[in-house]
Amino acid sequence: MFTRSHADLPVHAQEDSGKLHCNVFLRPVSFDSFDPNNPLASLNEATVPRPTFGGCYKTQVEAIHIGTEGAISLPNDATQSEVDQAIRQYERALLLSDDASTEAVTRSPAIIAIGYSGRNYQGAAWYYYDPSGYGCTPAGPQNFWFPDYSAQGFPNDDLESIVAYAGCNTINVYEHVSFAGQYIRVDNYVASIYDPYTGVDLNNKVSSSIHLG
Repeated sequence: MFTRSHADLPVHAQEDSGKLHCNVFLRPVSFDSFDPNNPLASLNEATVPRPTFGGCYKTQVEAIHIGTEGAISLPNDATQSEVDQAIRQYERALLLSDDASTEAVTRSPAIIAIGYSGRNYQGAAWYYYDPSGYGCTPAGPQNFWFPDYSAQGFPNDDLESIVAYAGCNTINVYEHVSFAGQYIRVDNYVASIYDPYTGVDLNNKVSSSIHLG
């Protein structure tokens, strides 16, 4: 288990330089207990729902605007810190989901993570969403499963950094599809998918992930 300081987050928004920004919508699974070394055994024979691919876009701003159905709308020249702030503000609105004034916000998909093909939050980006709009907030399901990156149009073995959102602050990233092989637990965000305590290096090796509250 390891984290990085918030200062590791990128300074500038990802602009269009031939890199893609892709959306995927994940679904929760019900389970009684969770074993990170054998996640599928935790499901009591339940099936992991197939994620829905939401298309790829030229810029981060466009991908987020479309993925959240307009709930997060930023200017094209927004910096990365402005993008992160907008997502965090949206998170706070989710926590107020019992307030009638936030009803429109909670109906829109919530970003639960952003993964990057490069270290230090650079390169192509993939945006993971909860379609219900609650994420891992108290009213949400607390878990989302992505069993096979390549099956959903995401490049397999191409993840090097990741950031968690919407209360889904624990991300288990796995070496193989269906949550097999070596894994690393990431808390909140990490600029390189390497665990210095165990020596496990999953940069450009991640094929599946589980996002937990």
